[in-house]
Amino acid sequence: MQRIGLLLFAYFLLSYSWAQTGYKIEGTIKGLKPGAYTLAHYFGFDQTVTKDTALVDKKGQLSFTGSKPLPEGLYMVLKPNKKRLFDLIVGSNNSLRLPVILQTSLLI
Repeated sequence: MQRIGLLLFAYFLLSYSWAQTGYKIEGTIKGLKPGAYTLAHYFGFDQTVTKDTALVDKKGQLSFTGSKPLPEGLYMVLKPNKKRLFDLIVGSNNSLRLPVILQTSLLI
C-alpha cells in the first residue's frame, strides 16, 4: 500500500511540474548502505534497461542526473546486489525530489 502511495506521489510531482531538459532524481533514505545503486527502466514483461547509476553515501543520499530526458514510464532503483529497492513512475518533467524515508524496511 505504501509503495502504491509513493508511486502516485512521484507521478503527481513529475506530471505537474515545470518542463526541463535532462533529469534529476534525488533523495535520502536513512539506513541505506553505501554503494552503487542503479536506475533501470522496465522494458517489456521481464526485461530492464539500465539508465544510470548513483553512489549512495553513508547518510543514505542518492542522486541520479543526466543531460537527456528519460522516457516516461515505470522505473526501478536496484541495490548494489541488483535486487529491487523500489519502483517509481517518471512523467514528462523528469525531476523528482524524494522525501526522507526513515526506514528501508518500508521499501521491501
